[in-house]
Amino acid sequence: YQTSCEIRRASIEFAEKEEVTVIEPIKKLMDHHDPSNYWYNKEEIRDMRKESKLLVKQEALGVLSPRECLRGLESNFTPGYRIEKQKKVWESVLALQHLQQQTGRKDVEYLRRLSMFYTREAMETATQRGIEDAVEIRQYLNETQKKIRRRSML
Repeated sequence: YQTSCEIRRASIEFAEKEEVTVIEPIKKLMDHHDPSNYWYNKEEIRDMRKESKLLVKQEALGVLSPRECLRGLESNFTPGYRIEKQKKVWESVLALQHLQQQTGRKDVEYLRRLSMFYTREAMETATQRGIEDAVEIRQYLNETQKKIRRRSML
């Protein structure tokens, strides 16, 4: 959890020596530790929600810092966006189920395909965001590598 007043690093540095950390499987860890340590508590979740709402408000007012990331908060920009999407899927699936009941026919595969039809839009949006992120990251890494090369030539 990071507050907006903390300073983030603006560059990447490569270590002189690689370090490898062995990560124990979660099942092994839970034998010896309290499982509640591996989940967010109610206070942490409340703080994350407050921070998310603050970021959305800052974006709406046009005062959001360029260092802040809004990834995953897109549905908060349009009130009721997610709920309307869910209702559309539910209504379609329920209407088809009702029709199947009236006709005495049960086609679970058709219900699955109908649900997937609505899921496809979300999948395409997520894929597009992933592609945009990959382009931004590649540009950032290229710029950072150029800066490192320039510094090493000095």
